[in-house]
Amino acid sequence: MKGTSLLTACSDGVVRKFILNESLHGPRTIEVFTRLEEKENSQIKMNLAVRDSKVLSEPGSFEGQVQVCTDESGKSKAYIWKIASQQWELLGKVITESPKNVRNLERTDYVFDIDVQDGVPPLKLTFRSGQDPASVAEEWLQTNMLPFSYKEKIIEFLLQNVQEKDISFGKKESEILQPLQKTAAYIPTLSHVYFDKINFEGILAKLTEFGLNEEKKGILKGSSIWSSDVENKENAQVHAVITELLSMRVEYLFPTFDLIRKAILFPEYVTEIMKYDIELEGAFLRAINHPATTQNVLTAIRFANNCFRTEEELLEKIIFSHVKRIFSCLASVADQPMKPALCISICTFIMNFSISILHGKIDKKENWSEIYILFLGVMLQLLRNTSAEDDGSKMRLIIALGNFVYDSSVRRKLVSLEIQEYVIKYKEQTSGLELQVAAEETLNEISKV
Repeated sequence: MKGTSLLTACSDGVVRKFILNESLHGPRTIEVFTRLEEKENSQIKMNLAVRDSKVLSEPGSFEGQVQVCTDESGKSKAYIWKIASQQWELLGKVITESPKNVRNLERTDYVFDIDVQDGVPPLKLTFRSGQDPASVAEEWLQTNMLPFSYKEKIIEFLLQNVQEKDISFGKKESEILQPLQKTAAYIPTLSHVYFDKINFEGILAKLTEFGLNEEKKGILKGSSIWSSDVENKENAQVHAVITELLSMRVEYLFPTFDLIRKAILFPEYVTEIMKYDIELEGAFLRAINHPATTQNVLTAIRFANNCFRTEEELLEKIIFSHVKRIFSCLASVADQPMKPALCISICTFIMNFSISILHGKIDKKENWSEIYILFLGVMLQLLRNTSAEDDGSKMRLIIALGNFVYDSSVRRKLVSLEIQEYVIKYKEQTSGLELQVAAEETLNEISKV
């Protein structure tokens, strides 16, 4: 905004106005908080002066300027200036509240609200006159346990919103935007990624096409497993239907894996599903057996990803007992260009599997060296065939490799030069800061003695 005013609108539904020049503060700015109600359940807080409605007869100073005025009935309303229409447009009604402590409203520092995640209240970022933006950014990221990959963006924000006279550069200005890292941002990554969204009605439609009758479809629809609107906790009939679905012809299996992958995200259901673990294991192996269809691989691998969230018994039954079969399937699929949905599912599995490696679960197996070679073989094929525009899949592959080599001289020696060259290529070709940082961290881990 022009001059020294800043108006922010954040995901927490709060509009805030910052004015550096105290001479521009209205007489009631420090005395009144106003809360704007644009919708019934949406409140926007503003610390703006309440003015006479006559100001609405004059044009605004800039696009987005906000004025709070009192109408003839004494009620306050907020208006915003639109250049296109050359009019003040109503934002909403205002409820006025008196602050408990007026002194707390006085500006002593720069205070910014930083949105880091949709739907989550913003984090406060303070800046005192004479501070170094790089130091402030680093300290703020450490305090809030955020990735250092955000550092460059925070520095740029401070440089744009803090007056130059209040900034003291502890480093050369040309160096300040370099994403130097004091702590790791991505390597190691210990959090699994799951697939929790399903199109329940679409699945039922496909199962109906494959021969599921209305009675059994009704049993599935009446279960609380897939519908939060249903309170039915009796799953005995559901188990019978699922067992029957698992015995379908191999080309009809893929919708069933979508149902089960959603179900196993509920801990109480994992115990129940182990009652037909033999049928589940058999269907899974049939789905990934060569020549596997793309649809079966897609849903079976998404199901396998969700198994990493379950108890060890199911994870061992489905994943660790059949590592060679799984990687053989993935190697066949990854040996050619893939659609984005399939690619991200496989790359997610590779990343989730790398966390198990990091936790030492594979080292305990007799054929650990063979598993590592298979793992790297699939990774190389994915690195070769992942779309240039698919940064999401690339990111998961880079993290998987970083986890694989983390704190292990034995595993570092297994990484081929070709894999390293792909990591370097990804780092150089991407414009995404997160991928650049993750690639740099992974290369650093590989180079350790």
